[in-house]
Amino acid sequence: MKIFTSYFANYRKFDGLVPVNISLHPPKAYSGLSYTKIAPTESILRHYKETGDVHQYKVRYWYDVIKKLSPHECFKDIERLSGGKDCVLLCYEKAEDFCHRHLFATWMNKNGFEIDEL
Repeated sequence: MKIFTSYFANYRKFDGLVPVNISLHPPKAYSGLSYTKIAPTESILRHYKETGDVHQYKVRYWYDVIKKLSPHECFKDIERLSGGKDCVLLCYEKAEDFCHRHLFATWMNKNGFEIDEL
């Protein structure tokens, strides 16, 4: 199974990949699978929207979300969720914008699981 990341505006372009939402609040029109275990908390989102502080977001995402997880368990969870099929993890930000999916993918890549942005 291969895991990719992208954003909601693109997901219909990826024929053959199982879409998986990784944000707390997917678009209303989205009715697919979700894996919110790796989503930022409401508190992280609220603070970021109020301040725009990327550094604080990264620190809080690390301690409040990532540090509580195992990369192997995340991979197994996503594999189960997608039925073992290649999938694309989705949230809102465009590829060049700051986003938690990039932080998650970097962490997974450092732990031996290849995740690429589409």
